[in-house]
Amino acid sequence: MNEKKTTVFISYAHEDAEIALKIYDDLRIAGVSPWIDKENILPGDKWKLKIKEAIKSCSYFLAILSSHSVSKEGYVQHELKIAMDVLEEKPPTKRFLIPAKIDNCKPQDDRLNDIQYADFSLNYDRGFSKVLKAIMHETRLIKIKRLRSEPKTFSNEEVKELLDDNLRPNQYIENDFMNNNNGTVTDHLTGLMWQKGGSDKEMSQKKSKDYITILNRTKFGGYTNWRLPTLVELVSLLEKEVSSNGLYINSIFSNKQDWCLCADNRVSGGAFYVVFNDGKVHCINISSITYVRAVRTIPDYS
Repeated sequence: MNEKKTTVFISYAHEDAEIALKIYDDLRIAGVSPWIDKENILPGDKWKLKIKEAIKSCSYFLAILSSHSVSKEGYVQHELKIAMDVLEEKPPTKRFLIPAKIDNCKPQDDRLNDIQYADFSLNYDRGFSKVLKAIMHETRLIKIKRLRSEPKTFSNEEVKELLDDNLRPNQYIENDFMNNNNGTVTDHLTGLMWQKGGSDKEMSQKKSKDYITILNRTKFGGYTNWRLPTLVELVSLLEKEVSSNGLYINSIFSNKQDWCLCADNRVSGGAFYVVFNDGKVHCINISSITYVRAVRTIPDYS
């Protein structure tokens, strides 16, 4: 990751605080440093001065546009005015102000009509992905090592390409983990978000699908695209040496789920699972039971 900090000021009407805070959390998880008044202004701060300084020093100004923000009087309009003044001092090709529409509103400031907006109104993930791409296109903040996410059936030859004779990875990667403090962990290297723990008990492959369905139905961590990891994704969590939690997995994760199922199968029958007790990959019958640690792919912003 770049050493230079990329900051994004989030401007919003207080009626839109819920989605503004979600964007704040998702930007933070993606490795960006977002700025929002509810989190960055502390008791005793001169809030008008803090906001002005933050806008003038930020890398990007994200204007959340809604029927509330474009029609109301107040400081949200003043924030936009400051941002427009900053934009005037930037080179014509420099991206700075990023409008984000969350409903079918029409901005009253004509200058916004010349700037392409991100549309969150129909699909949040698509809108958020556009915002990230706008930021990463210039900063190259995160270089992601994408891993296969679609399940497949492995031949014995393909298994040998991934694992050595001791059933351990032929290659280990240096993950870049961040605890999201909501039961999830982000790996900035692979662009994956993991459950910090996982299922409370061992379960069959069939039950594991039901478990994933429940995670998505209840929006675990705020998301609805959880799935079983592929073998290469689950293997990416393996460490070469035993961690402080007694397992071959970073101690940021729970040590209860000491062996976990993946979505891949093998030609000769059965499914793969990763054993964090010995740092190896094993095969089991479809009817066998293991723990589940779900994963989701962070929207593509590479």
